[in-house]
Amino acid sequence: MARPAAVIMCAVFIVVVPLSAVVAELECRPQLLLACDPAIRDGKAPTTLCCSNLRAEEVCICKYRQDPMYRRYIPGPYFPEITTSCGIHLECLFI
Repeated sequence: MARPAAVIMCAVFIVVVPLSAVVAELECRPQLLLACDPAIRDGKAPTTLCCSNLRAEEVCICKYRQDPMYRRYIPGPYFPEITTSCGIHLECLFI
């Protein structure tokens, strides 16, 4: 009786652990954009850390554009140049 329960627990573990890693990967962390603050506000060249953080947040950037809290920064006048400089092309920035 204990063996089937152990097999089921192993199967659940095999499915849930990788799934939780995917969910954690999709979390948006806008605080990472703080490294880009001088580039976003003043048009300065983005730093390596800024570009690295933008790549980490790439899937979230278009979501930030829709958020009233971040909207004034993301479609800001320098943001398309920053992402291009970092090698990131997001269609939502050029619409």
